[in-house]
Amino acid sequence: MQRNSESFSIPSSYSRIVARELGLQERELPRLLWGTGLPISTLLPGDEGLLTGQQQIQVLMNARQISGVNHIGLRIGRQLQPSSHGPIGYLALASPNLRSALEALQDFLPIRIRFAELELRDTPEWLLCELRLKLELQASERQLLVECFSLLLQSLAESFLVRELKEARAEFDYPPPTHLPAYKQYVHASCSFDTGHNCFMIPAALASEPNASSDASSYAIARDLCQRLLETAPANALSMTDR
Repeated sequence: MQRNSESFSIPSSYSRIVARELGLQERELPRLLWGTGLPISTLLPGDEGLLTGQQQIQVLMNARQISGVNHIGLRIGRQLQPSSHGPIGYLALASPNLRSALEALQDFLPIRIRFAELELRDTPEWLLCELRLKLELQASERQLLVECFSLLLQSLAESFLVRELKEARAEFDYPPPTHLPAYKQYVHASCSFDTGHNCFMIPAALASEPNASSDASSYAIARDLCQRLLETAPANALSMTDR
């Protein structure tokens, strides 16, 4: 695992989402960037820069300090709608069924979030979406990232299904957090802790749920764009499966 590799970069747009969730004014933005060495312009509209893994983690930990709440990861994750992920989000929402939408996220995640991997696996009952983080993290940092990503998956699935996904299960590798009551407010799935992995589990029957608004032409265009963007990612940012 690495902590500060440039290959594990992430667009600055995600940090602008954090700033918006906190309701920060421009004069308050330096607090969110404390310890990152980044200019305030990083958080202003139009910036297309990249943050390292360490810088993004620092922004998230600063957000927790500013907000004064431990469940800030859930709050930020709720804002990570498909449109937040650029062409990956458009590809997912143009996909013919829910499984192909999640495969779009699995296949092209390195375009946007290079320090995370998503693996899809099938069982007779579930479509398993397991998250792996490639950064060396402290427990509090890891939990915050996992909370964000779990809500990201939930938002993608629910945007596709156009309803809350209450039949799903979410399994986390950490103990029940002190802010456990907040999970009932943000996570619609049933939750289990100390499971040894971080996995969002969707009923297998929903994997083939058709997309009424799917468009084959838009899907092909978005997938071609994602493929070209993936080819520009540094080779050391991709696992053998990605390649």
